[in-house]
Amino acid sequence: MERDNKLRRTFNSKELFYVSDRALAQNRLLEKKLKNSINLKKQISYNLLVNTRYRIRNYCTLTGRSRAYIRFFRISRLKLRELALKGYLYGVSKSSW
Repeated sequence: MERDNKLRRTFNSKELFYVSDRALAQNRLLEKKLKNSINLKKQISYNLLVNTRYRIRNYCTLTGRSRAYIRFFRISRLKLRELALKGYLYGVSKSSW
């Protein structure tokens, strides 16, 4: 999980760079020469940062489980069920109809 946190910090520091590059690449009003230079620059920089961009996974904050992750609570479904049944999560109850 420490490795994942490090990757998240790196990605957050470069997020503005990714967003601005994507916006420039999708802009149809730019000239082709300028667009080609942006794409060339983007290819070089993406080769350096591609690992940090795609390897980020969400992990349960309690157990470290990566599967069945509930994003709203930042925990796995197993812990969500356990905490909901104990009554620790306000507004969450077992459904019945």
